[in-house]
Amino acid sequence: MKLPNIFRVRGLPDAWKWIQEVVNGNLDLDNLRWRLLEYETNAAPNAEDVVPHLLGKSPIGFIVLSIDKPGVVYQSGAPSVTELKLKCSVASANVKLVVL
Repeated sequence: MKLPNIFRVRGLPDAWKWIQEVVNGNLDLDNLRWRLLEYETNAAPNAEDVVPHLLGKSPIGFIVLSIDKPGVVYQSGAPSVTELKLKCSVASANVKLVVL
């Protein structure tokens, strides 16, 4: 796989084109496990939430798809085979994320 020349990639359209070139035909979805999760964060900001993910393996990360308040969701501890430890900078936010 050839990485892009950082000076050639100019913004999101170029980056998206590069991602399509790399992934198109080269990604085996049989080996990619993911789960869509929705949860409400703790009633106190920056308090830990333990969120079950049901992947059956330790996740490599997560992508926040949406959050209904201006906040940041971040990992507060190492994930396990069954759950994620997350915190959010705002209280009681509804979060939708993909766990990989």
